[in-house]
Amino acid sequence: MDLFYVLLNINNCSEDKTLYVERPWTLESEVQVIFHSNDAKNINIENKVFEYFLDVSVIDELFAQFANQNLCLRDTCQRIVEFALNNA
Repeated sequence: MDLFYVLLNINNCSEDKTLYVERPWTLESEVQVIFHSNDAKNINIENKVFEYFLDVSVIDELFAQFANQNLCLRDTCQRIVEFALNNA
């Protein structure tokens, strides 16, 4: 799955899950949605390294903040990527 697809369907993800994304972080990056049970910054799956991106609950809050800014969905998702990059 790519990050754009997951962000567009974030409502299908439980709020106690976390996104781990392969670098470089773009909307086309591969993503894993898992339960975040420890302070792992990186996870390895099938010889790929995925870095902690954001918790689903934080992404939900960001979508709510951007809802009134009259942005298309792609721009909203790009702002979420930028937020994660600036807060990594």
